[in-house]
Amino acid sequence: MLNFTDTKNPAKERPKKPRISVNKLAEYISAGPPRRNKIVSDCKTPVAFIVTRYSEARTAVKSYFEQNSPDILNAAIEVLEKKEGTTDFQKNDIKNSIALLNSLLNTDVSRFNGMEIKIAPGKDAILEIKGVEISVNPDLYLSQTMKGIKNIGAIKLSLTKSGLSSDQQKIVALMTKRYLQANAGKDEVVNGKMCFSLDAFKKSFTEAPASDAQRMRAIEYACEEIALWWGRV
Repeated sequence: MLNFTDTKNPAKERPKKPRISVNKLAEYISAGPPRRNKIVSDCKTPVAFIVTRYSEARTAVKSYFEQNSPDILNAAIEVLEKKEGTTDFQKNDIKNSIALLNSLLNTDVSRFNGMEIKIAPGKDAILEIKGVEISVNPDLYLSQTMKGIKNIGAIKLSLTKSGLSSDQQKIVALMTKRYLQANAGKDEVVNGKMCFSLDAFKKSFTEAPASDAQRMRAIEYACEEIALWWGRV
């Protein structure tokens, strides 16, 4: 079933340290001052009700990659087509979920041939930069042995119709790579060409940029600013 929650619940407990999701961080870096202030405020005082958009679609997308089976997407589309939402939001969510899955069905995923793909566990995957906890939370982990060396990567999904800009996707892919580098095993090598931000609606796979010094400076500056603003909003 689509996952909708009560919109009358009070605010959640505030995070003890500055915290932001990787997708929101990417938005923050390209936003103007008023929007940046709002992003920090929303992160500091998250609401208890969060309507989970595309919940069934997200589950289907993960299973599709893990099992390498278009049948999973087709089955999910069939289930969604039989649903009848009772509100405009629910009807929109069903419609957009179907569009998202159809878009992915028509996306070339041959680049993943030969890779082992596993659904990431639900635990919080955090990377801390300049005192700010960044929730990276990859959706899928990738691995492939090349010349006897285990190469690893990950996919971070963006399932919003508004999507991410090209540069925002590069930031998400870069942070995904950095998270893996901080947590890779001794026998693993993080391969930037296997670290992706996937904008499903746009059929856009963006891998981590090879040259990342300038973007890392922008990320570090943004985190310093978020930490400063955290006590003021």
